[in-house]
Amino acid sequence: MSQKKLTVVLVKNKTLLSSIRDYFYQRLYFEPDQDFDQGWSVDGPVYCEHEEDLHTVLKQLDSNIAMVIQEGTFFYEHLHNNFIAPLIKSGDLDKYSLIGHILDRKERYYQLHKQCFIINLDHWNTVGSPDFNSSKHQTFIDVKRSESNFHDDYTPHWIEAGSGMDDYEKCKTGAKVIGALLKEKFKVRPFNQYERILKTFVYYFKEEQVSHLLTSSYVNDDSYYYPRATSKKHKKFKRNPEHFISVANGLQSLQTISNCYESIKEISFYDISMPALIFTELLLEHYHFDDYIEFVKEFDTKYNGEKFTTLPIHDKTYHDLLGDIDMSEYIPIIRHIRNNVKVNYHIGDITRTSIIENLDKPTAIYLSNSFHYSHSLIRKSELDYYESKISQQCKIKDIDIETIR
Repeated sequence: MSQKKLTVVLVKNKTLLSSIRDYFYQRLYFEPDQDFDQGWSVDGPVYCEHEEDLHTVLKQLDSNIAMVIQEGTFFYEHLHNNFIAPLIKSGDLDKYSLIGHILDRKERYYQLHKQCFIINLDHWNTVGSPDFNSSKHQTFIDVKRSESNFHDDYTPHWIEAGSGMDDYEKCKTGAKVIGALLKEKFKVRPFNQYERILKTFVYYFKEEQVSHLLTSSYVNDDSYYYPRATSKKHKKFKRNPEHFISVANGLQSLQTISNCYESIKEISFYDISMPALIFTELLLEHYHFDDYIEFVKEFDTKYNGEKFTTLPIHDKTYHDLLGDIDMSEYIPIIRHIRNNVKVNYHIGDITRTSIIENLDKPTAIYLSNSFHYSHSLIRKSELDYYESKISQQCKIKDIDIETIR
């Protein structure tokens, strides 16, 4: 029996917050495997930069099956062992031509949601490789569907081809693919309940992205974010760095560069807390320079950040806790960053020496209390080693590195 191949295709979600995109790639446990299971190999990932190019990307694949995953689809377990392997063992990759989120859009036919789906490329090519775009003035085969739904009234447990044809004025994404496959007697099914609970999708608007992620089991309960400066000493960098590396400590991070921000060309935030990274990104990219108290309240309520705040909000009002903050100190820094600075958001421990080893320009590093933070589990001896690596890099690369803790 000849080996069959499944290729993982990753599609860019252009609306995804940068911090969440980084977390998506760090959480995607996937490695190519030439001898994966029962005569199947798994390769990729192949990247699709623009949704509209997906048809072209799939046509160029030398594979039997494509698993298409849009950025922002988080899998709770290992992609190979817990998602792909059961599909192979059950025989469903051979039995079904399309598996995904199949949505009954009534007068607009059926939709294939673009967040994640698995398509048999041999069968897709057989029916003329229809594109995945929404369309108008189409004629499709009727669809029989289950009376029951996974939720609401548009998520059937199963669908199959009917006997007649009908005209549709407007059709949703993937309708042409579903219709063409069913017309030629190929089988299509929605993700089953087991597959649905193994993943989650954070969608497209920033509010729903953050809310979905912060209410999922992906975020550790010991994660926090900091809506106000946490240090009373107001430590500030004295030199003029080009690169600023910092924990995602919101206003506190900005405070440390208040004397030198105009020289900075790149900022890299590293933090083990997703709420901290997300809040810092929203502050730098989406704060409207108006009411900071309302900005924080909105993050807690609309974005579900309240669980992770360091403020004692059940004892005092937001105004009591934040009313003394003078945002005029921070707004010029935020404006400069938006207009002049490349900003990176990384989930991960800032104390890793690999970060230092890759430096090649004058750098300021704000560590806060990372080496003494109880949830980091860092041995005390690591601080001495970290500082020795900084000294070493300054000599080797002849660059200036300034740190604040």
